[in-house]
Amino acid sequence: MKRFCITYIFLIVLSINIFAQFGICVGVNTSEQVRTFVQRPEDFSTDKLTGFQAGVVWQNKFGNSGFGTEIGAMFAQKGSYYSYNSASKDIDAHDELNYIDVPLNIRFTPPLHTPINIYGIAGMYLSYLLGGKSTNDTDNTSEKMTFQSALDRIDVGASTGVGVQIFGKIQLGVTWNWGFMKTPDSTSDFVRNFKNKNLSVNLTYIF
Repeated sequence: MKRFCITYIFLIVLSINIFAQFGICVGVNTSEQVRTFVQRPEDFSTDKLTGFQAGVVWQNKFGNSGFGTEIGAMFAQKGSYYSYNSASKDIDAHDELNYIDVPLNIRFTPPLHTPINIYGIAGMYLSYLLGGKSTNDTDNTSEKMTFQSALDRIDVGASTGVGVQIFGKIQLGVTWNWGFMKTPDSTSDFVRNFKNKNLSVNLTYIF
């Protein structure tokens, strides 16, 4: 993990230069958690949680090839709703997770000189979990997540997306993220860990 983080930071430093364009990005996430169970409770089901994301991006082009890089720093809300039966009682609950996401993507925009163009991205991201809590909506109680080390807060994943670019300034896109790391769940007696998955719709303005 240390080698990965060092390599990741090195790639980001190489990608940011004086020719990069700066932008702000806001969006809406629909997230879910892929869980690994100690023992699966009865009638367990999940639903997506809606949150938001906001942050900044840097986009750099490689000449007139249409290819470039995209780096960002985003605050992102993730988690999921879930329900199950415990002691003959139906429980509704949800997890709220607040992350700092640092995506690093290869970006392609066809080299067309038109007001409206399309683009695609593919790459990876590194995330750090600032904090999380699990809320029992049935009993109206909540519990903060705890972690034994900073490594338990780190998530690494892959991302891909498509979008539309208007006048080279406004970008409306859809991005899919798949987390690879298993985050320990300290708030549950039946969930050992989980992985994050989320879909986001985002609006970016490039200065």
